[in-house]
This record gives sequence, C-alpha cells and structure tokens, in this order.
Amino acid sequence: MTTHTAEELAALLETGARVQGSPFLMSAIHLLTYTDLPGRSDLDPYVEVTDVDVDGKTVRGAWIRDWHRLGRLEDIGYLHGGAERLVRLAASMAHGVPVNLSATLSGLGHAHARRVLEAVAICAEVDEFYSITETPALKRNNDFLAGLLGEGPTNGERHA
Repeated sequence: MTTHTAEELAALLETGARVQGSPFLMSAIHLLTYTDLPGRSDLDPYVEVTDVDVDGKTVRGAWIRDWHRLGRLEDIGYLHGGAERLVRLAASMAHGVPVNLSATLSGLGHAHARRVLEAVAICAEVDEFYSITETPALKRNNDFLAGLLGEGPTNGERHA
C-alpha cells in the first residue's frame, strides 16, 4: 500500500464513505478517524486505496476491507481504551458487528463522547440539523479539573 499520512488517509476514508453513500459507513469513518489508527502501519492490511468513477470523474478513495476483523482488533497494536472502544463501535456501525454499548460507552471522556454523539447523528442522517456544542457545565468541569492539577481556569482552551 502506498504510504499516506494520517490526515491523507483520513481524507481518503471520508471520500470512500461519501462515494458509498451509507450514513452508517460515514459514521464509522467519523469514529475511526478520531483514533490514531489512520497513518499507522497496522491499519494498512485493512485498507484498500483505489480510484473509482463518480459521475464521469475519477476519484481516489479508501475503504476498510474487513470491518469484522477490525472490530475484533485482530493484528492491531496497542490502542488506549477510548480509541479501542471507538474502533469497536465503528465496526458495529459499519457492518453490524455486535458491541456491548454499556461497556463501550461507559467512562468515555468528553471528547470521545462528543464524537460518538456526532456519529449517531450521522447514522440517523440528522447531522445537518443538529450540532453538539459545549455548555457552561463543561467549562466548569474543565476549570475544576484544571484546579486539581494546579492550573488556572481554562477559558475554553486546553492546556498542553
């Protein structure tokens, strides 16, 4: 497989999902591209990059060859807990691979939970009608956590 950066592969996967036209596949790619798998060599065996004809134009896209194996994380190196759960959920959304929602969704951090909510909106084809936005409660939570770490208020920004 040709080597692509994480950003290039994410864009190719998004193009492939749009070409296929399945909201479930689009939501799966939305989750997968939030992990560090795109750009890692252990994802290469799962990905097919090819040119397809779309309305008389040649478009380059990428597709996951085997969502079932990917959902089982076969031959995938270490993923942190949130990323591992997003991959399993992505496989479930793409091809109906069963996933335990209680185990998958409990304990997700704010950023991962937001990505899951966005993916559900994509599946339901209502993503253009709703937006997932942060509330003042999240800022208060982040400020509280920053205080525990000895950092100042977040002002909506993350500390490096």
